[in-house]
This record gives sequence, C-alpha cells and structure tokens, in this order.
Amino acid sequence: MSDPLVSVETLEAEIDKLANHQFKTPEYQLLFSTPLTLPRARILAIHLAQFVRNRRDCWGYVSGGAPLDVKRIIWEHEGEELVRDPRVDTDHYTLVTREAEVLGLTAEDLENADLIPACVAACYGWLHLVRSTSWIEGFTMQSALEKRNSDAVMRGGGFTNRIRRKMIDELGIPQEKLVFLNTHVEADVEHPKMFGRVMASHANTYEARAKVLQAAKETFIMDRAHRGAIAQAMANLT
Repeated sequence: MSDPLVSVETLEAEIDKLANHQFKTPEYQLLFSTPLTLPRARILAIHLAQFVRNRRDCWGYVSGGAPLDVKRIIWEHEGEELVRDPRVDTDHYTLVTREAEVLGLTAEDLENADLIPACVAACYGWLHLVRSTSWIEGFTMQSALEKRNSDAVMRGGGFTNRIRRKMIDELGIPQEKLVFLNTHVEADVEHPKMFGRVMASHANTYEARAKVLQAAKETFIMDRAHRGAIAQAMANLT
C-alpha cells in the first residue's frame, strides 16, 4: 500500500477518499434515506443556518493564526459568505434565510429555534478543535468540509446537490426557489480548490501532512455526529 503522506497530491487524494466515504456511513445513509416532509425539511433548514454561522466563527479563528498568504485565501472565501457573492449580489446567510422562507420559516425562527443538543455539541466541538490546534489543522478541518460539498470531488454529487435533489423530488419545491443550495452547488466547485493551494505552500514536511490527514479525519467524525443527529431527529418525526 502506498503511503498517502509522501506528497501533497497523495495526501489530497486520501482526503478526497475520506470525504466520499462520508456518504457510506450510517449517519449519512439515514439522512438521505429518510423521505423529506415539510417538518423534516424545517429541521434541516434550522440546523443548516446554525452550521453556516458556526463556519463563520471557525474560519475566523483559523484566519487569526494563519500566515498572510492563507489569510488572503480565507478572506476571499469569507468575503462571499459574509459580505457579497457576485453570483447573487448578497451574502450567503441572507440566502439561507430566503430559502428557509420557502419552507414557512422566518429569520426569527432560525435565530430562536430550539436546537438539537448533539448539533450544538458538534459545533462547540469544531470551535474547540480550531482553537486548540495549529492553523493548518484548523484550515484542514474547515476546507475538508468544502470537499464533501463539491460535485467535482464527490462521486454522485456533493452534499448540497444531493439535498437539493431531495427538496425538488420529495417536496416538489421548484429549483429556482432553492437560492442557497443553487449558489452553493456552483460555489462549492471552486471553494475546495483552496485546500490544494494552501497545502502546496505549507504542507511541505511529512509531519505537517500527517497533522493534516488526522485533522481531516477528526472533522469528518464531527460532521457525522452533526448530520447524524439531524437525520435521527428527522426520522423520529412521523
């Protein structure tokens, strides 16, 4: 068996493999095998909003410890998320709110909803990880999640595209109303490319690549916990 840490290229291939494996886990299989109803979709939308807010916090901590060239890459990414994505002329959290309105939720509903305890714990877990590890590990924990969203990396489509298909096929929502999912299906082809850009410059030792690989494994465990809790809550609704 070849060593996945001998180069940045083999490292990225291994992380892509881990990202694809997410869809084979029990948590993801439960999420995608549970038919959507309007109440189930609302659970998903509420916790998507929570997840998006948590990403902004986590990226902020990573940026604080990163070197200038990486800060610039993160700033480019977060500029779209927080300020304005030129594809849609607004920020991505605004899109989350608009899409939730299609499901009968308001911005206040997203802010004030009772959250699934395990999802809260997972988000605290991500914050703990990015604050207690090196910037390159934190960067990996964030950017690896971009990979599992990407149609360019995921066989059968990224997370966002698969959820969009469920919204259309199982709830009958017109695709044009899924403004957040539509934007991310497009954006998440580009977003994961920042991983390779950063690793090419900074994962230049075997030790660094080992830390990166372990960080990816840890973030995917947290991801399974977060998505699995949502899936179980959805499945529990009759």
